[in-house]
Amino acid sequence: MKLSLFILMFLCPLVSGRELYLAPSGLDENPGTKDEPFRTLQAVVEAVRSSEIGKEPITVWVEGGHYPARQTISLDRDFTGTRENPIRFRAMEGEAPVFDAGLSLNLSQAEIVRSEDELAKLHPIARGQVRSLPISGPEVRGSLGKYGVRCSLDGRMLTIASYPNVGFGHIARVADKGAIYAQGRTPGPPPVGLWTNR
Repeated sequence: MKLSLFILMFLCPLVSGRELYLAPSGLDENPGTKDEPFRTLQAVVEAVRSSEIGKEPITVWVEGGHYPARQTISLDRDFTGTRENPIRFRAMEGEAPVFDAGLSLNLSQAEIVRSEDELAKLHPIARGQVRSLPISGPEVRGSLGKYGVRCSLDGRMLTIASYPNVGFGHIARVADKGAIYAQGRTPGPPPVGLWTNR
């Protein structure tokens, strides 16, 4: 009798406390159950905060997939719960959720650089291989200026092109359309076609 009771308890683990579910296919208007999960981390945070934190354990089960984040979520010390009744975020078995606060750009709009002025800045080997993507919209422009730039493609970080691409430029004078670079800080002569002295 004791052995069968132990096996039954082992096969059917006791689940206590509150469980919430998050899935890319969910809706924030849902109650956050397994059958009707939330869609965003913000909805989960609001649901947890409306609970009696510390009175019972809270587990947030996160389904695999991509979760774009468009606003900062602040979690204070109280959000951890207590030692006896913690708040836990767990990925569903065998799944890998990805929370991404980056901005997505449509690479199908990137075009091969054809402008003579821009081609003159490129090494001859790179000409015909560099693509340009116009950046527009206040959200994108604000992110570029505020946080700097980091790009990834299919989960792999990319190197951001810059001009000049060697050392630092010393500005000789400022023109209406930008600076005129006098020389580079990198030892040796400036690369041909990258610098102008006007």
